[in-house]
Amino acid sequence: MPRSLIEVTPEALATQPFLHGMSRDHLAVLAEAAADTTFPARHRLFEDGGSASRFWLIQSGYVALDLHVPGRGRIKIDTIGIGEVLGWSWLYAPYQWAFGAESASAVEATGIPEGAAVAGCATWPPGPRSSAAS
Repeated sequence: MPRSLIEVTPEALATQPFLHGMSRDHLAVLAEAAADTTFPARHRLFEDGGSASRFWLIQSGYVALDLHVPGRGRIKIDTIGIGEVLGWSWLYAPYQWAFGAESASAVEATGIPEGAAVAGCATWPPGPRSSAAS
């Protein structure tokens, strides 16, 4: 069973490669909803076709991505590790996991719900945007 650890701070999120360069204000929005979590080895994080509503920033350990193949079961297709992002399916309709995921070892990760990511990134990058197609 996953276990929540300590409160996530904007400063902690700033160390994540994926969030490099994001403003402290945006990081604060993400940190408010984020949760540091641990998963034991062989824990099933999600199944392909399930509802995708968050992503994780992997801090330690590895997660195997797999795909269910009829007649063959789950086939491992990739491994996500330290410093990488797990879970992009919440970005695209139909907002369902495209693959399954299982921790290949004990994993420490920061989970961020899609709602916080959308709210925190709605104005990213900061500043006015030019429109060449006006």
